[in-house]
Amino acid sequence: MSKGLLRIVCYLRSHKLEEVKTAIAATGVSGMTVSDV
Repeated sequence: MSKGLLRIVCYLRSHKLEEVKTAIAATGVSGMTVSDV
């Protein structure tokens, strides 16, 4: 993957947050913004 900016928007249940964060971090993503809606 190139070093450009990639924006991913997703909606998930709060009990899945840690699992998703771990999976995304494993791909090399170093930053993330999370909001409770």
